[in-house]
Amino acid sequence: MKNSAHSHGTCARGRCVNSAVKTLLAALALLFLLAAARPAQAQGKTLYWDRYDVAITIQPDGTLRVVETQQITFTSGTFTFGFAAIPLDKTEGISEISVQEGDRLYRRSSSQQPYSFDVESFGEGIDIRWYFPETGDSTHTYELGYTVAGAVRIYDTGDKLQWIAISGERDFPIQEATVTVNLPAGAQFRTIDSAGVRAQYQENAQANSVTYVAQDILYGSDTLEVGAEFTHGVVPAVKPAWQVQVDQDEFYDLRVRPVLNLLLGGLGVLLAVGAPAAVYLLWYLRGRDPEVGPIPEYLSEPPSDLPPGVIGSLVDESADMKDVVASLVDLARRGYIEMVEVQTKGSFGIKETDHTFRKLKDDGDLTKFERDLMKGVFGSESEKKLTGLRQKFYVHLPKIQADLYDELIRRKFFARSPQKTRSAYTGAGGVLLFLSLIGGFFIIAAAGQFAEAIFCPLAGFAIFSVALMIAGPRMPAKTRAGAEEAAKWNAFKEYLRRIETLTDLKSAAGLFDRYLPYAIAFGLEQSWVSKFSKVVTTPIPGWYIPYPYGGYGGVPAGRRGLASPALGQGTALPGSPGGVPGLQGMSDSMAGGLQSMSNGLTNMLNSAGRTLGSVPQSSGGGRSGWSGGGGFSSGGFSGGGGGGGGGRGFG
Repeated sequence: MKNSAHSHGTCARGRCVNSAVKTLLAALALLFLLAAARPAQAQGKTLYWDRYDVAITIQPDGTLRVVETQQITFTSGTFTFGFAAIPLDKTEGISEISVQEGDRLYRRSSSQQPYSFDVESFGEGIDIRWYFPETGDSTHTYELGYTVAGAVRIYDTGDKLQWIAISGERDFPIQEATVTVNLPAGAQFRTIDSAGVRAQYQENAQANSVTYVAQDILYGSDTLEVGAEFTHGVVPAVKPAWQVQVDQDEFYDLRVRPVLNLLLGGLGVLLAVGAPAAVYLLWYLRGRDPEVGPIPEYLSEPPSDLPPGVIGSLVDESADMKDVVASLVDLARRGYIEMVEVQTKGSFGIKETDHTFRKLKDDGDLTKFERDLMKGVFGSESEKKLTGLRQKFYVHLPKIQADLYDELIRRKFFARSPQKTRSAYTGAGGVLLFLSLIGGFFIIAAAGQFAEAIFCPLAGFAIFSVALMIAGPRMPAKTRAGAEEAAKWNAFKEYLRRIETLTDLKSAAGLFDRYLPYAIAFGLEQSWVSKFSKVVTTPIPGWYIPYPYGGYGGVPAGRRGLASPALGQGTALPGSPGGVPGLQGMSDSMAGGLQSMSNGLTNMLNSAGRTLGSVPQSSGGGRSGWSGGGGFSSGGFSGGGGGGGGGRGFG
């Protein structure tokens, strides 16, 4: 006994009805399910095949005589007809159709009377229906016979039959099944195989008849397809009209498609692996900063007189909100701005904190980005509340950021704007990803039938696009001068980060105000304020007046430092020894005030940035095939490539 083992599966269907659906919707859903149900399932009809035996005899004229013997047990419901829908695409027609039950031969008639059958054409097939008296809860055996022309392929090396004897287009299972193929006199088998469910086959001694026996129950989606190659020249050597195209398709499927899939898969893997490597090489050659000479681990003094906003933009290659805040604080330190914390009575008597920015002198000697920053804050006025800048200041951000990038280029730290470099690479990656997805959709739709692995290069190309988008933010490259300057400022940043371990904070208390703008530019402002708020001798910045010294109405314009009428000459602040202005005892006010000022402005700018980036929503109107559950293992057969098949059932 020879074996041909293939996969098989089961097909299960379920329905779920939501109990919370209203009565009308439930009724409509029920009607839809009933309409979609097949005839044999309507009204709870069930059955199974005890046996399904198919005998295929190749006749001397090359036609097939097919006899399907179906032993049916109806288990519930009433049945009045059986049907067989047989496609004709790999045949030259079906004739001599017969139906019988036991010794009773059905007559052909369109009357739909019991013991009659009718044949109708549909598309590229025929629908055979036979009628019998109402029956149920019983077992019957029906024999369907028909003659098929042009189903045998002719080759010099041996003629071939490939036939789907039992199709998977059924609603109910088959308990046992056999398929027998008989050759005409003078012919012998050269190759025997099958596809679909596991089957064993046995030849007779003359090698001119073979019987396949299914090894498992055939569920609704299971098929049994048989293939046999036999002696050439026994049947007329006339090729059926459809053979040329099918031969070309099968040659492609068996010889070309696997090679093409292998090549496309390999190309996809190469792209998937090579894309990150290629993008890394691109970064190494175009996006890497030049190597600089040895730099100390830390520097305790600013290495140059660069403005803090420029420093922050240089170090992280991005002109962002902290650079704007650092520049504002630096302008305040240099006497251009005064910041006053005020409180007002809001709704229900709840006090609300705000900050008043006062312009103290003209900005004629400032850099362009500093002048634009002052203009963005004050406009033509000399005083502005921080809350008054909300959802208004954002319009000035693009120009201020562009000024900072221009300043980096003017100082020869970058050859090109970092933002433009990032946008170029990220945008190119986004465009390529879009093209790979959209183009891939059309390519797969147009050429997917020729090679399933066609998506592999497309996926690899998409990976390259994503890698380019990820690398985009890292592509700006400093000049040698820019790299050296950034390295020095990073060493100074390290000093600010570790200042409590590198020096005595009490002796360094005077550095708090001086280095605060740099700390903000480096993103260290919270830890910087926290460290020095614990040091008694740390002086309060003269440009920042915390509440209550600002009062409800603030302090007079033109105030300088702590020696002012608002505080009184020599007035000792809480917690400051000997009248020396300090942060100890004012730590909550100072930390809360300074952080409130910094965080409030940053939050406002972040919110403005989101507003700037938001846009209003548009209000405008408006050869495929299948693969079977297992293939032929030899003989040049292709699973699912045979004639026959089609739906079978009862209703």
